[in-house]
Amino acid sequence: MANEIVATSEENKVTQDLLLDYLKTMNKGLNEQQTKQFLAVAGTFGLNPWKREVYAVTFKNKDGGTEMSIVTGYETYIKRAEMNPNYDGYEITWKGGFKPGKIVKHGKSGDWEIPAILPDGEVSCTCTVYRKDRNHPISEEVFFDEYNQNNSMWQSKPRTMLKKVAIVSAFRKYSK
Repeated sequence: MANEIVATSEENKVTQDLLLDYLKTMNKGLNEQQTKQFLAVAGTFGLNPWKREVYAVTFKNKDGGTEMSIVTGYETYIKRAEMNPNYDGYEITWKGGFKPGKIVKHGKSGDWEIPAILPDGEVSCTCTVYRKDRNHPISEEVFFDEYNQNNSMWQSKPRTMLKKVAIVSAFRKYSK
């Protein structure tokens, strides 16, 4: 199909042993179901964790158990789009901006402030992807207040994080 973006290169070949090795090294505490889910997703799409194409991100839930999210690296979307002869580039545009500030953290021993980069009003990032076989580009606008996870990466690198979200959102539409 003309619209599919598939990685077939031998250098990107992912084996189950490679994936299991990654999970054992990087993600302790995954249960059998989570391990099978990661293996299935990475294997089905030929995603290689050692090339930062896919991540098993673990976190503790409110009950103290381990949950997992499977995250595809944003550069993977771009690399696979570049393999399609109809790909014609992308661009990023911004509305609003950021300013230096501080965030108050609360703990058992009291409150403290940490430096952060904060939005200065409403901030959005738009990724526009161009295809030679379509009359109109594909655009996706994402808003900081909808995606900010208020963790250290979003506090120290909000532009980078929002740009990644915009790229992934637009390139997901691109490959449909």
